[in-house]
Order: sequence, then C-alpha cells, then structure tokens
Amino acid sequence: MARTKQLTQEELSSIREKINAKYQLKNGTLDFYPSTYKERYSELREDILTESDEAATSVSLNRLRKLFYYTDPSVCPPGQLQKPSFGKDFLYALEKYTSVVPNNSITQNSNYPTEKNRKKKQWTKMPMAIILSLFISVFFYLKFLKPPEGWVEKFDKVSLSALEKNGWVVHDYDSSFFNRQTKAGHFTFWTLPGDYWVKPKEERRIVNLLSKEINCEACEIIVKIVGFAPYQNWQQLSIFLFGDYSPRKNHLTVSYSFAKEPVPFYQPSRNSMVQESQKIDVHLLREGQVIDKSKGYKFRFPEIDTTKPAFLDSLSIRIIYEDGKIRYGVNLGTGFRTMNEEFKLGFQPSRIGIGAFQGLTNSDYQPLNADTIPANVDKVVVAQIRN
Repeated sequence: MARTKQLTQEELSSIREKINAKYQLKNGTLDFYPSTYKERYSELREDILTESDEAATSVSLNRLRKLFYYTDPSVCPPGQLQKPSFGKDFLYALEKYTSVVPNNSITQNSNYPTEKNRKKKQWTKMPMAIILSLFISVFFYLKFLKPPEGWVEKFDKVSLSALEKNGWVVHDYDSSFFNRQTKAGHFTFWTLPGDYWVKPKEERRIVNLLSKEINCEACEIIVKIVGFAPYQNWQQLSIFLFGDYSPRKNHLTVSYSFAKEPVPFYQPSRNSMVQESQKIDVHLLREGQVIDKSKGYKFRFPEIDTTKPAFLDSLSIRIIYEDGKIRYGVNLGTGFRTMNEEFKLGFQPSRIGIGAFQGLTNSDYQPLNADTIPANVDKVVVAQIRN
C-alpha cells in the first residue's frame, strides 16, 4: 500500500484553510502566512503536537513549509513548486488537528436507534454547536469587527526571527544579502536583479522583499528612506500595496528610482535642461500588467560628484488610501508635497511591501547589470484616517 498521497490544489487549499481556522481559534491570531524560512512553522508545529504527541515523527518543519509554500502557486514561484505529494501519516495528523470533535466522542453504537442513544446524540451535538458558534464569532470579530489599528516599525531589531515576530514576512529570502545590514536602527535592502513587472518567461521575484499586514479601510503610510543614491537605470526602492497575500497579483507600487529620460526636461530649480534624474512614480498592476501609471515627480540636486548625482541624506514617501483611491507625496526635507494625481485602486490594501531591486532585463532580454547598492529604510508608519 502506498505511503504517500498526491493531492489536488483544491484539497491542498482546503487543508490550509482548516489549519488557519483552527490556529486562529486556538491562538486568537490572524491568518498563518507562509514563508521559505523553515523556523516560521515552529509555533504551528508545537500547536499541532499539543493535541497529539504521536505526530512528532510525522509533522516536520519541512513538511509544513512544503504544504504552505512549495505547493501553493499563489505564493511560490513556478520554478520552485514541488510535487504535491505527502505522507499519509502527515495528512492523518493534520486531519486530527483540524477536527472539531475528538475521535473518541462518539461510541461504536452511537447510531443504534434507541432512546438512550438519541439523548446521547443530542448531548454530543450541543458542545459542537457551542464550539462552532464560538468559532464563527471569533472569526467574524478578527476578520470584520476588530478595531482598526496602526503601527510603527523602527527596525531596532532586524534579525529574521525578530522581524517575523513583529509580523513581517520575508519573500524570496537570501541570507547572504539579508544579513548585510549596514546601519543600526535601519533595514538595509539591496538592489539585486528582480521585479514583479516582467516580460514573458521571466520570473517574478524580488529578493528579501518584506511585507506586513495592514488594516487599511482608510489609512496613511509613511516610509522614511536614508542613504539611498540611485544612479543607474533602474535602481529603485519600491513600496507595495497588495490586495492579497500573493505579491504576483494585483498591487500598486510607489517607487524611488533613477532614470535617464529619452528626452531632456526642464528643471526650474536649476534653470536648465536635465536628462538624468531621481524620481518618484506610481504603477498600478492588475494580473502582472500595468493598467495605470503616474506622470511621476522628477528631481535632481546640484552635482557634488562627476560620476554620481548628489542626493539628500533622507527622504520620506507618503501614501494615502481613502474612498478607494490612492494619493501620494514626497518630503525632500521641506515638508510633504502631495502630487496632484489620484489612482482608483480597485481593491482594498491588505499588506504593505517594501523591496529594492533593479529590474531584470532590457528590451532585448539582456541583463541590466546595474550596480548592487544599499537602500536603508529608517521607519515605517501606518496610521488610520478617522472621519
């Protein structure tokens, strides 16, 4: 008899949903989000083992990671997906964990039509009804009625475990660059090759992108960037708003980047024509394709280096989501300037993401080969807008 079973995507989704529901019910937390980091699954494994010591040999961190990440095409890149086959002992342990009624709550003779058994059935149904009612109440409270909350991330601790404890998820984790932190009290991203807006046959991938859940019916987001000097196409640091967990679906980006424009433009502050600039711009993607984009806000400061444009020590980007629309602004040191542009988002933001990258290839699929440079983020603020 085969010891493994291959599951369909529908079966896998059902198992994940049941585990999420049970984990929420027991721990009072929101959804359990997948990660490539194996230790992310330690608490879930311990939770499963509290109900069955026998599962210790069946439920491993690798198996949980495979279930939540490497067999889910909505979060795992196509080239990393694994065969959705699992040991039956593992599946049995998960079934036992997600079962609401303990296995021994019904006797072998419980179906026998006697008055005694009919009363027993009524009593066994009552606890289940109470548990089900409690679960529905908790679920709707967490999902819909929980008061809006804001938060501030100062990146005082930037180890993987510390970030995940604060609710951050690391996408496409690369330990060598993740551990190259250059400034205390900041998180250092690196402009490695990558992008979510790609050409056919290119993989959507941004190394060490961070994302975190937000409660944003109407909110303001501010990200302070320090010591980032983009000077080659298309070195950039982008702030993402995701409509769901998968960063490869609907999202909006507000990016700080360098660009050499095809046509010089006039910059009043320098009273001259400029072709190279830093800029802030917005792209709205639907199923991986840009459906709307901004005119962008271009700026450049007097040169202090003949090879690289000068830059401010820091700048802040502000995103405002209200009434289904996005506005954005930038503070270059003299206060926020809000751009005279609005974008209809088409979805309610559920996560914020931050990542640095340089794109993948140019129009003829040749690598861009821009320098890999650091981009430090000092602070992230998410605040509710209350009417």
